[in-house]
Amino acid sequence: MERVFEEDVYTVDIEWSDPSPYDNTLQSSLEDLHAVYLYKTIGQYHRHFHLLYIGKTFTQYVTQRLSNKDHQSKRNELQSQYPRHALLVSFGSVTSSSKRNARLIDEVESLLIYTHSNSPKLQNKNKVWTKRIIRDYKITNSGFREEGMVKEINLGLFYKG
Repeated sequence: MERVFEEDVYTVDIEWSDPSPYDNTLQSSLEDLHAVYLYKTIGQYHRHFHLLYIGKTFTQYVTQRLSNKDHQSKRNELQSQYPRHALLVSFGSVTSSSKRNARLIDEVESLLIYTHSNSPKLQNKNKVWTKRIIRDYKITNSGFREEGMVKEINLGLFYKG
């Protein structure tokens, strides 16, 4: 399969950090988070990892976002839904072929949620239906993916032979 308009593709690489306990991430060094716009909350039960939430931030650091009241409520909700799971957070450092801006990060988050909406424990599936993405994307996930995050996402128009 070949992409019809190769030159119009937004190429995005996301390097996911090894997850840390949720409460420990609130003390992460801000200097380490300058290119982090995405995060995922993961539940760990024994040796099994489950994707629970995918989020983004553009105007503040992820640690600040996780400290906000709404996310503290979300954290408490997840902990009560999955009391046997340890809650972990993995940071997604983003590099892109185009300028990183709020629209790009928002669309990437939406595509990640849509792609993983079959994950039975993912919480924010309703965001999938709120966006109309008209740009072509190639998103590559690397680093920690043991909760089932796919390696590559492609959105666009393709043809075969």
